[in-house]
Amino acid sequence: MNELKEIGKGTIYEFARHRIETPLPGRNKNSENNSSKIVINEWYGKVGTHYKLLDNVLFITTNECFQEDGFSIIDYINQLPNDFSVVLKIKTEPNDVAGYNMLFNRLSVFPVNKNVIVDISKFSFSEKIAFDIERLPNNVKITSLLNDTIEEKDEFSNESFESWALNCDNQNFQLLITKLTSKTAERIIKLREIAINFYRFSPNNIKNGTNRDKIEFAYNWCCNNIAYDTTAIKADGSLKLDRKDSQDPILTFNRRKGVCEGRAKLLKIFLNNYYMNVPCFLVKGQSGILQHTWNEAILDDGSVIDIDISKQKGRKAWNHDELAYFDNCKGLSRSTKII
Repeated sequence: MNELKEIGKGTIYEFARHRIETPLPGRNKNSENNSSKIVINEWYGKVGTHYKLLDNVLFITTNECFQEDGFSIIDYINQLPNDFSVVLKIKTEPNDVAGYNMLFNRLSVFPVNKNVIVDISKFSFSEKIAFDIERLPNNVKITSLLNDTIEEKDEFSNESFESWALNCDNQNFQLLITKLTSKTAERIIKLREIAINFYRFSPNNIKNGTNRDKIEFAYNWCCNNIAYDTTAIKADGSLKLDRKDSQDPILTFNRRKGVCEGRAKLLKIFLNNYYMNVPCFLVKGQSGILQHTWNEAILDDGSVIDIDISKQKGRKAWNHDELAYFDNCKGLSRSTKII
């Protein structure tokens, strides 16, 4: 049973060490018969810092000041028993890069004696940003894939950490990889390899061509090589609950088939990277009564074109006469553009 508890100086150490087993109301704390206890594993500090303990992993969500009753969060981390690790994230605006850089700076200047993961899964990477991560020690890693139980989930983030990483130059990308958790790094490397290999495969006139040339080439390749995964779809046209793998761009590329979301994500990887440098977005909406995902991309003149691989209707080529179809995105109801 979870219970929230406001803590004071030093309590975090005692909590983490002894789990603060508390007698149930009405029981004498010193009673030998007091067998029923509450194990408190979630609580708040006096300045709003949130603590949650799962096994030997302490999740800390703090504000940008990193202070708790005069003690820094790093002081608290260093008091934990040796077999503990920490997941740390800050309670800030989703695009507050300054707040995260302050955290990275503190973790670089004031050493922590535990393994720490900095969770940036709630951060918005909608702009060109620079994280100050070069001096982070080896026991501090970054992830964008954490769920609430410390397991890492495979998800192509629509908030574009992956897109941000794919658009890093080679030097910054190599630095970034050394600062990521192993599973996050593995996934980012696979996405980068897909983008690089597609760029290398592209003819020189495409590499040096216009955004429209690159879009057409990527679209044609997907239509010719990435089939629609009908085995992942139920009779009513909706996705089977156990087939979300068909939405993953890496698996879609490796298997050469996927549903609309997997194919749209793959097209985004082909275009929106350091090499091709075509602004490309995911769009989620409806096609008829069914949920659907497609792409938008920006041409050299700044105009926007809709691209929907799943609406090719058997065509194996995209000729320029069909551009009006994609410009108007006929038959589709737009709901959300996801950068």
